[in-house]
Amino acid sequence: MTRWPGLVTWAHSHRWLPQEVRRYRPSVALADPATIDCSPGDHVCWVFESDEDLQTAAVAFLDDGLRRGESLLYVGDAADEAELRSQLATLGDVDRLVADGTLRVQMARALYVPAGRSDVTAQVEAYRTMTDEALSSGHTGLRVAADATCLVSDGDQRRRFMAYEIAVDRYIANAPMTAMCAYDHRALGDAAADLACVHRRWRTPDTSCDPRFSLYAVGQRLIITGDIDISNSARLAVALDAAAIATPGTELAIDLTGLSFIDLKGVAVLAEFARALPSDRTLRIDDARGLVTTVANAMRWDDVVALTSSGSPS
Repeated sequence: MTRWPGLVTWAHSHRWLPQEVRRYRPSVALADPATIDCSPGDHVCWVFESDEDLQTAAVAFLDDGLRRGESLLYVGDAADEAELRSQLATLGDVDRLVADGTLRVQMARALYVPAGRSDVTAQVEAYRTMTDEALSSGHTGLRVAADATCLVSDGDQRRRFMAYEIAVDRYIANAPMTAMCAYDHRALGDAAADLACVHRRWRTPDTSCDPRFSLYAVGQRLIITGDIDISNSARLAVALDAAAIATPGTELAIDLTGLSFIDLKGVAVLAEFARALPSDRTLRIDDARGLVTTVANAMRWDDVVALTSSGSPS
């Protein structure tokens, strides 16, 4: 079991500076503790199975942002915004924080699906604007804790929201923004792992929703880390479809440098993804360890071999 270190208290405000994108091997924390240590540029997933679990994690996460001098946003699904505020009661004087502009609370459906903000790009731009506003108001950055379970109740919704998660992760990685996306295991079941896999780090209450791999984008490059086999290859197919939506453009690369294992079924998913791309998009698979190349050669998938290069990606 991986145990996340406790939250770090900063005695003084720290300015965020652009930094090189960090590469993560997928990491999972089971059950305890109820915090993930984060800093600007982090985008993590929290799968919860009780209201208390969510509230404890969200308060700890936002409280860390408060100590860092960040602007706070709490997004959830409730009867009204007053109920959302009540969920943060242990954060301190919530009414004062709202009054002075440090904390905002917002309903998930109001934030993510209003008229004119139904596409992936528009929602990412909305967060870019919020981050700029946070800096302009004297805060050190933006910190968001969001329960978006109500927006991903079916497969089509999940795939679209996974595309958004991939796109916003690309922005967050190079911005003074920190985000924790929460999903209810009680409502989603194993499908919660679909959302977890498009984050660089995640916490799950048990192994049933541990995706075991992570997919995220750096520019037009899709980074896949972890282990892929017959048990999670269908999830990889969904994540790749979402990634194609999140990374528009003609050139796309899949970077497998951090991939520990992939079996025949996983390689078949990569092959089908490559074959399904429209003719105006090109794909390259960087296969530093030769895992895909070995299988593709054995299966005589010449088209996949032609897309695959060995050695460290450029």
